[in-house]
Amino acid sequence: MTNDDLVTFIDEHDSLEATSPAAFDQPCWHVLIVDDDPSVHSATRLAIENISFEGRKLNFISVYSAAEAHEVLAKQGEQIAVILLDVVMESDDAGLQLVSTIRETLRLKLVRIILRTGQPGYAPEVSTIQRLDINDYKAKSELTRSGLFTTLAVAIRSYSQLHQMERSRRGLEKIVQASCDLSRIRGLNAFAEGAVLQICSLLGVSEEGLVCVQNRGNSSNEPQIIAAAGSYASLINDPLSALPDAGMRLAVEQSLKSRAHCMGETTALFFHLGEDRSVVACVHSNQALSDIDQQLLEAFCASISVGFDNILINERLESEAFLDSLLGIPNRSGFERVILRQQKRFPDSLLMLVDIDDFSSINSTLDQHY
Repeated sequence: MTNDDLVTFIDEHDSLEATSPAAFDQPCWHVLIVDDDPSVHSATRLAIENISFEGRKLNFISVYSAAEAHEVLAKQGEQIAVILLDVVMESDDAGLQLVSTIRETLRLKLVRIILRTGQPGYAPEVSTIQRLDINDYKAKSELTRSGLFTTLAVAIRSYSQLHQMERSRRGLEKIVQASCDLSRIRGLNAFAEGAVLQICSLLGVSEEGLVCVQNRGNSSNEPQIIAAAGSYASLINDPLSALPDAGMRLAVEQSLKSRAHCMGETTALFFHLGEDRSVVACVHSNQALSDIDQQLLEAFCASISVGFDNILINERLESEAFLDSLLGIPNRSGFERVILRQQKRFPDSLLMLVDIDDFSSINSTLDQHY
């Protein structure tokens, strides 16, 4: 007999309730044990309870029937990495039916399913693997401590890689959708607010954040808040110094000074809008950003940088088309546009025309500064 043989069983460990949100709030790998034999749960926990994979501990969630497993998976299925699943429980093929439910009804494609059976005759290995979307098939007698460790390590590593790929895919979808949504916005302030909301969505955090713009041609050189969401909305048009959150204020200042992104628990994204204007979008991510998060943000920034450029081009074209370059007031086209807008809002309105006699000669003699 070797030390790897599972020959000693202990009483079942007390565990967090599978349906409790607290069971899933921990940064660990969640492993669902589905078996009607309590000794299997105890043996599994005893064998690998204190082992960590890639810096995370294991959190075991025990259920004793396919029906209980279905209930847990329906609520928290996307957070479970591995399922250790018995074949024979309330019926001879309860485990096999649950596999179909997991993949087809609940549509949980990432979770790794390891089928464990003490009666291989009920579900022959080759035909079961060919017919069902499972990731491993083991007889319970095969799973020594080292065998169980190896099986779980492979499954968790596979789940982690698939999960990262899925996050990347969803993130890229959000970036494409955000680019489409933001492309319809014309004003800089509205575009900046939309960018903040899209960043929050990409990081999966609450819609709280702001955008500051710094005009380097301004003598005060004080960054101004031009857009904000959530609790910061009341700060629009205020200087950055009015921001009460010192951490966010520091992140914006560092980003403007270094002219680069500052990523961390408070993320500040830098955008250069020409020689005399810079923009920083800042949100609370509340945790250190993963490599995937940073890569997605880089891709998002590259995408919306074009949007900021288009906004500025649109503003410049609109200014050329509707403003007098000398006086800075609406020209004939701008005047006509204002009249049309007012007529739509106030159909019964009247237009009063004021003519200044000899204005042209006075302007030519005394110059416009007079």
